[in-house]
Amino acid sequence: MKKVAAIILFIVSLALLVPGLNYPMLSISATVEKAELIEIGVQALLPESDNSLIGTMIRGFVQQLKLSGTIQVYDKTRSVLGAVEDLLNNQHYFVAFLIGFFAVVVPIIKALLLLLAMLLRPGRLVDTLLRFSALIGKWSMVDVYVIAIAVSYLAFNAWGESGGLIRMHAEFGNGFFFFSGYCIVSILAAQLMASSRAGRQ
Repeated sequence: MKKVAAIILFIVSLALLVPGLNYPMLSISATVEKAELIEIGVQALLPESDNSLIGTMIRGFVQQLKLSGTIQVYDKTRSVLGAVEDLLNNQHYFVAFLIGFFAVVVPIIKALLLLLAMLLRPGRLVDTLLRFSALIGKWSMVDVYVIAIAVSYLAFNAWGESGGLIRMHAEFGNGFFFFSGYCIVSILAAQLMASSRAGRQ
């Protein structure tokens, strides 16, 4: 019974992994208040010591504008695969490889090895598959990757609340929740598989 439940959970984990890799993981945007931006522009062009007629006229004109609202200066939404593609396009090959390999390739290989081990009859091949899966699982950065995304989210929101000129806002996308679901379900499946195997010995 545990073996069947483990197989079902692994299938579910793979079903969660696909949208987890493809759907938007994190959206980051940045806005600037129009009035603050104009004020900085005036201060940069006209020092406070400038009391000339033109300087006084420009300051008076800007004060009459009554600008309100914000301008979006940055907006980016990325999935895991989109982030890897972005890194490759910006020639950050090593970081792209790390994220692609440890957050995409290793989890897929591990899940497929465990699924194959569950479907085969017990024997040396199954033991080898399980040992290899456990070995590469130690190198998987799935949980670390999810934590890194969470930390980025909190950091960008904290920056947004800092009251600076640029206000940052970060928001989790559906991909984050699918990916987190994959992490939890695959851990449960591995625990069930280990429990099922221990019960047979």
